[in-house]
Amino acid sequence: VPTKKVFVPDYIERWLFSVKCNTIRGTTLDSYEEILDNHIRPKLSHRQIGNVTSMELQELLNETVGKMAYRSAKWIRDCLKFPFEYAEACGDIQRNPMAIVELPSSEFYIDPKDIVILEADEVEALEKIARERCFEKNFRLAPLVVFLLKTGLRRGELMALHLDLVFWDSKRLS
Repeated sequence: VPTKKVFVPDYIERWLFSVKCNTIRGTTLDSYEEILDNHIRPKLSHRQIGNVTSMELQELLNETVGKMAYRSAKWIRDCLKFPFEYAEACGDIQRNPMAIVELPSSEFYIDPKDIVILEADEVEALEKIARERCFEKNFRLAPLVVFLLKTGLRRGELMALHLDLVFWDSKRLS
């Protein structure tokens, strides 16, 4: 299959694991994968790398306004920008559609300081729902939700957690 006919998410995934994986930390790779799966694949899974337009990519970034922090939108932009730059440099595409795409101004994004901290009763209610529904098909991650609620771990800390850092008897993490 000629490279320009490869679908955008497939090209980005290949770029991640062929080019970037040995130049970035594992947690960064995990973040790129999460962005690819949650933001890029749903919007561009049907678009070929050689046919996607700057307008489509701009619209994808514009949809992030008011839905996330500016830093998260920058990650999405970078997850698109770098693979397209690579594709153009390698001759896989003739023109980089990300070259003229602009990230909307930071003033239009959610301020990270505005993230709501749950009250104790809200945590209890969420934990109760997670425990009650953990065996349902769409709630198989419910035990993880309870674990995160109880420990307060952030995503990066969770990704770095290894079983040898869990002390089951004393109920501690190291």
